[in-house]
Amino acid sequence: MTLPKLYLLAALSAALTLAACLAPRLWALSFVSLYPLIYACLRNGLSGRPLGSRLLHGAGLGFCFGFAYYSAALYWMWQFMPGLNFAAGLLYGSFACLFGLLSPFFTRRFSFCLAGLPALWTGCELLRSLGPFGFCWYGISNLQAPNLPLLQYVSLFGCRVLDYLIVFAVCAGALFFTDRSRAHRLLAMGALVLFAAVQIGGELFIRPLEGADKTVKLVQADLDPATKTDDVSLERHIYLSRKDPRADLVIWPETAVSILTLSRSVPIADTARAMRAPVLAGANIPQGDNYTNSAALYSAKGKRVGRYDKRRLVPFGEYTPAKKLFAVPPNPRLTEWEAVPGRRAEVLKTGPFRIGVTVCHESSFWQYSAHQVRAGANVLALVCNDGWCRSRSASNMHFQFARLRAAENRRWYLRCTSTGISGVVSPYGQIVKRGPEDRVAVITAPFGFETKKTLFTRAGDLFSPLCAAAAAVFAVCGWVFERRGQ
Repeated sequence: MTLPKLYLLAALSAALTLAACLAPRLWALSFVSLYPLIYACLRNGLSGRPLGSRLLHGAGLGFCFGFAYYSAALYWMWQFMPGLNFAAGLLYGSFACLFGLLSPFFTRRFSFCLAGLPALWTGCELLRSLGPFGFCWYGISNLQAPNLPLLQYVSLFGCRVLDYLIVFAVCAGALFFTDRSRAHRLLAMGALVLFAAVQIGGELFIRPLEGADKTVKLVQADLDPATKTDDVSLERHIYLSRKDPRADLVIWPETAVSILTLSRSVPIADTARAMRAPVLAGANIPQGDNYTNSAALYSAKGKRVGRYDKRRLVPFGEYTPAKKLFAVPPNPRLTEWEAVPGRRAEVLKTGPFRIGVTVCHESSFWQYSAHQVRAGANVLALVCNDGWCRSRSASNMHFQFARLRAAENRRWYLRCTSTGISGVVSPYGQIVKRGPEDRVAVITAPFGFETKKTLFTRAGDLFSPLCAAAAAVFAVCGWVFERRGQ
């Protein structure tokens, strides 16, 4: 197969994955969207070209996929800075480039391809999530969140097991059509049967929902974050909270109160007393010359009993990384004040509630929810503001993390956002109730408490580092075989 056709296959993979991302109903495309890319990498690795040429074009195939996919999927970043989505495409596309670069070391041996390439993909996804600019959005695991049977395995291994399983199935399919050995084709067929058994077997983990004897009220005020004022925001959230029906817990979204002062704390406390229910309110709390992006919990008696401060801040949105490199911060708002990160997981307690809170972007990283459950949380809550994105595909992608975190930790997940999508997710990743987007809404839904800890909650993400280590071993062995001409 000629090189132009291989690059067209990589671009086709980007288009199929993008379709699954932008049109949530097409999520099942993610089962096969990587097939053209993997097939192209296999053809490139099996060609008779010198190793240097195969490495170069492998990197090109990966970059063609990664840059096209992430630049298009992150189109909504353009509003923050023209061309920012292309810069993000360069950064995050580099990890797909790394996958393509190393793929020739895996393609000449059946076992390396079938077991090693999925490990390599998973390791690259792990690298993409690291550092201050780490980004977990738009991965195959995101797109597979609606796949309830497969989703159940995240309670054992974490969400990246979904990446491994999907790429494993894709590699098996690609090997079936490219390998001329009958024995290898039978093994590839067996691998596909194994994947089908794993997919079907996930149903065994799903249990009937029990113990949902509490009711939560999620207040979605639908205020534009760029123009809202504190007085209007506070009044609207209080008004919506007091509307029927009554609930056992009320949650307001991130920065429902832009600056939480004593005078603004009093009406929240009065609302909690009037409703005889705790109120969890997202708010910025002054911290010296800076502030914390926090969630404050008020008991049913109107007393503020605790707060959680966001620990993972958004670079250039809430703080300026490497300040010394910038004479003027790229975000003018950060010349006035910046957010400071929280220090630890803080479970908020009142009555029977042990609420593990995360704020906005933290929900895309497994650590923050798992830390809260380890600290004793019996329910998880997210306060979020997706109004800045102005993108329904981005809001939906962010919502899928609620399903991943709920299933990983087997906790009810209460997601409250300012403009949507608010909702409640069961411990098995089922959507119990989902609110509208870009509309004022009060979402009332049942939930319950869970106390058992999953294997993943206890052990954390061991699967991804093991995949990265295995991929490194496969790559070194593949390089040795290449040097020996085998």
